[in-house]
Amino acid sequence: LEGGSADELSLLERGVSSYEGKWSMLNTDDFDPKVFIEKIMESDPIVKGLYAMGTQQMVNIPVRVHTYMVMNQFEKYFSKRFRSMKWSSDITLGFMRMFLALHDIGKGLDEDEHVATKKIIQELYDGGKIPFNENQFTIALALVNGDPMGHYMRGWTEIDEAKGKILANQKASGLSKEEFFRLLTVY
Repeated sequence: LEGGSADELSLLERGVSSYEGKWSMLNTDDFDPKVFIEKIMESDPIVKGLYAMGTQQMVNIPVRVHTYMVMNQFEKYFSKRFRSMKWSSDITLGFMRMFLALHDIGKGLDEDEHVATKKIIQELYDGGKIPFNENQFTIALALVNGDPMGHYMRGWTEIDEAKGKILANQKASGLSKEEFFRLLTVY
């Protein structure tokens, strides 16, 4: 994603998220996931390439289509309720929408999708290409760190192992157990 204005970048450098300017659409009532994904793809050729890759587990549909479907479901079933829920100051609708746009960005790569996604989010954050502040960045990495709940529900892991991983990710996020679990179940 192309770096924003000098003011937006200075906000990022100070650890303050900026969901204004080119990111203002993340906070609108008429948010359209498809338009947002297209905007991201237009602004960064690497992200565009990642969105074009086929997912490994999802009948090889493009990551862009999978991401759109997830974001669309969030908008349909959760976004209005999400606004009315009590969250810490770092958990905003703009953060959640940006996070969902990136949550599986590494899904089409040959390495573990969660490891790849964390690396890509790290690169975008380090490059000032996403509007996360430091806390939001930490929360995003904790949320994409594996899929212990999904692995448990598929029978791939035992409940105690899933619980341990969820609690470790919650601790890394800096959020309360309740808030982290609510985020985990929304996404």
